Amino acid sequence: MKHTKRIPNSPSYRRMPESSAVISLYTGIRRYDGGRTGQGLFGIAMVCLLLAGSLLSFNVRAEDAIAWRSLSATEQKVLKSFRERWDTLPPQRQEKLRKGAERWQHMGPEQKAEVRERFKRWQAMTPEQRKLLRERHERFKQLSPEQQERLRKRRQWFQQLPPERREALRRKWQAMSADERKAFRQKQRDRWQNMTPAQKQKFRNRLQR
Repeated sequence: MKHTKRIPNSPSYRRMPESSAVISLYTGIRRYDGGRTGQGLFGIAMVCLLLAGSLLSFNVRAEDAIAWRSLSATEQKVLKSFRERWDTLPPQRQEKLRKGAERWQHMGPEQKAEVRERFKRWQAMTPEQRKLLRERHERFKQLSPEQQERLRKRRQWFQQLPPERREALRRKWQAMSADERKAFRQKQRDRWQNMTPAQKQKFRNRLQR
């Protein structure tokens, strides 16, 4: 049987309960940032908003399928839109949905609101914008753990800036040509590579403030 790919803004997604629809996107095989494409100073860092982490990777065998009855009552409630077809889902998909439901339960109101907002932004994106985010995410996965962590901290730093400062940086980034952005990224990489361990730690501490 040919499986139809679900599109986040399709009617089938819109019929899902809000939490299930968000989790379905949030825990998909590829998870992308719902932020506005190209609006950050740190390029690839824009795709690692969710979780302040990278893709979860599972090596689940076919015999490790998760029975619906093994889910907690709360998990079943969150994932109820998947109940009828749960047994037809690949084990990896089941595990990712279960993990997503678990994370959703432990999120505070502000975190849930933030994820909902990203979900809405994702729905509003054009196919080209989504493709760009996928490409950026693939590049992000190729980075070392240290580089990924540095980008996450930069993202956190950016989010803590006053709104007017963030907007000024976005405008500056958008005004750059492709070559200027490439040169900017290279300059940042070179700067990091030339730092001493003490300087790198000082920089990390500054981002955490």
